[in-house]
Amino acid sequence: MLALAHIGDSVYELLTRTHLAACGTQTARNLHRRTVALVCAPAQARAGSTSPGITTA
Repeated sequence: MLALAHIGDSVYELLTRTHLAACGTQTARNLHRRTVALVCAPAQARAGSTSPGITTA
């Protein structure tokens, strides 16, 4: 199960990086900092707690 969580984190990070890159021109440093801020465990927990109707088994 840990391997699936690791793969899920990488997919989430890729989607986040793609979204941020598509939003406009930014420096590589800023893109990295914003990505890290959004994909860290506490940020994922906050995002999950504000998404009603999404549950895991």
